[in-house]
Amino acid sequence: MCYILRDSSVDIQKMAYQFLHESAKKRTEYLVIELGVDTEDTVEAQLPAELIDILQQSLNLGDALEDNENVRL
Repeated sequence: MCYILRDSSVDIQKMAYQFLHESAKKRTEYLVIELGVDTEDTVEAQLPAELIDILQQSLNLGDALEDNENVRL
């Protein structure tokens, strides 16, 4: 579902974000319940690779914008 966030339509991005937000909320709730109930096993939580790529692109874009603000003509 993360790849939909890259769509060129802002409306589709907003809709995808709402779905992703709700999914993340439910997944987090599930993990919290599992960890609270099962204290003997270890649970490894991982973000989807697509979401990590999007976050890295956002961070890189933010760094590039920050660098451009420091440049004077």
